[in-house]
Amino acid sequence: MFWYNIRVRKDLLTIQQFAKLCRSTPRTLRLYEKLGLIVPIDRDRWNKYRLYDSSQGRKFFRIKLLQNFHVPLKEIGEIIKAKGTQQFLQNKTKSLKAEIIEKQKELKFLDTFEKLYFGANDISKVVKLKTVGPFNIFGHVVTREHYHQLPKDVTGLYDLVDKLKIPRYEKAIIQYCEPEKYKPLDTKIEISIVTKVKILPRNSKMPEGYFFKTFPQTRAYVYTYRGPTEFITLVYEKLHELGITEKLPVNFQPFDIETGGYHDPKPNDYDIVTKICFPLRKFILNGFPLSRE
Repeated sequence: MFWYNIRVRKDLLTIQQFAKLCRSTPRTLRLYEKLGLIVPIDRDRWNKYRLYDSSQGRKFFRIKLLQNFHVPLKEIGEIIKAKGTQQFLQNKTKSLKAEIIEKQKELKFLDTFEKLYFGANDISKVVKLKTVGPFNIFGHVVTREHYHQLPKDVTGLYDLVDKLKIPRYEKAIIQYCEPEKYKPLDTKIEISIVTKVKILPRNSKMPEGYFFKTFPQTRAYVYTYRGPTEFITLVYEKLHELGITEKLPVNFQPFDIETGGYHDPKPNDYDIVTKICFPLRKFILNGFPLSRE
């Protein structure tokens, strides 16, 4: 029996040796032992030195891996005991990938915005001539709208359209109806949702003060960006600074087409696509003439 114990001890590692194997320190191993994460496999009979098996190194690195995911040491013990390391890492990896995707969206928006706001100097290179519409729209005119409450009001209009059981797209149109270039408070704005039908369903009763009509096919100079709508006033400011109404044949009757984000099951500001549209001068949007181009 005595020689058996001697042989076993020769196969084991002291705390100094095990720490070197794990590229760690005896102090860290003593902490792990105190928390019950890695306990010495044996003690030397004569001097009580802690003894470890080299296979315990796998457990050590599993702990370090979880620490890299910012898991508290007190929780690591439960994860390992439940044999849930793989599931935890899969969930954490999935979460990190989603976070990275969101950060990439944010970075792309900030990069685009920086180029527009601080680098653009030629309006013709910023906007593109496009054809938008036609759309069938349901909405109403708000005579004293405040810009900061637009997201809430657009969401409320989505809810009303759904309550009336009108098939719709995830697309809103916001038409600025003021003669001034910038009026963020007490503003006259037409808010509408793009529907999938040309006429209201029979069981849908038109609420007072609302309309259902066709937004015509329109030729317009368009600036498109993906990101938070709260920056739209800065975009408008920059477009006017570049002289969009002076250098291009457009009317100052802008409208915005916003797709996604507002009413998605999992809303995300960086998924909202906004098209800021300035119609060509021959269009009079209040009368909604059709484009012949």
